[in-house]
Amino acid sequence: MYVVPMDVGGKVTVGIMSAFFDDCDEPLVIYPTLFDDAASTLLKQVVLGGELYVHLFDECNRELLGYSALVRVPPITRVHLEQAHFLPFEQATARVMLDKLPVWFGLRNVLDDAAAIAVDFGETLFPDDLFIQDLRPEHHTRVPCIALDYSELNMYTAHLASEEVFFEAYNRVFTVGVERKEFPRLRFGVGDSRTNS
Repeated sequence: MYVVPMDVGGKVTVGIMSAFFDDCDEPLVIYPTLFDDAASTLLKQVVLGGELYVHLFDECNRELLGYSALVRVPPITRVHLEQAHFLPFEQATARVMLDKLPVWFGLRNVLDDAAAIAVDFGETLFPDDLFIQDLRPEHHTRVPCIALDYSELNMYTAHLASEEVFFEAYNRVFTVGVERKEFPRLRFGVGDSRTNS
């Protein structure tokens, strides 16, 4: 996490740039704008606090990963963040900040990397072998046999609001077959679908 010095129309402030280096050439970056508001003040306090919990959500808004974490703030960065002056919110200011942050990140140097705040994940908040199964009866009373591994399920539900929507559509398509006791078989991933007669 980088504390980025910024000049916005002659006013000095800072921005925050979080980078997850899962790919060293193209890390995942998140850069919220910081303004003189409660959310920015809270973020500053949490980062300077030294310990936090990290909660990660998937595309269906399920929290499947969480970690306790230690935050290591280099002394020079701590001073910059403690003395940071947040500007009042203005749309034009936010636009300038959002335009400048990725440019700064692309031009950063080894000194900037050395001054970065490190968030070290510690103990997991969830078991590593977590298994989720939907046992609500209303979702199983009319469901024909379907077998999908996680990657296939993710592929077919990525554009949907939830996996539940996928199964509701699946149920609607095969309602007649289920009522006739003609249980459909689908083989996802190979492009064919067949029903037993």
